[in-house]
Amino acid sequence: PPSPAGMLLALLLLPWAWGALAASITLQLLQIDVFHNAGSTDTQGMALLGDLETHSMDCSTCEICFLQPWAQQGLTPKQWEDLELLIHRYLFNFNRTVNRLAQHHGGGCEYGAV
Repeated sequence: PPSPAGMLLALLLLPWAWGALAASITLQLLQIDVFHNAGSTDTQGMALLGDLETHSMDCSTCEICFLQPWAQQGLTPKQWEDLELLIHRYLFNFNRTVNRLAQHHGGGCEYGAV
């Protein structure tokens, strides 16, 4: 199921980016997590509009990187800041939940989630 942050990003990006064309283009949000142990997780995030990467995320800081010149136009700087904070909270909670489940089920080795 899509994450709340991913759904919010999709809702915010589609209307301003493509208008009437939005119905025929797919926005994909990809989150990749590698859990090395309970205290070490590497996360990557990106947004793809069709096969064009529009945004990426440095998940150590949860900063959104705009890879296309038009990718930042739909929101104010404050709205982007709020979105980054929402994503940061989502990732923290997601990683904590996965680590708790792995510990509960005896997972002690490296594992990943996509």
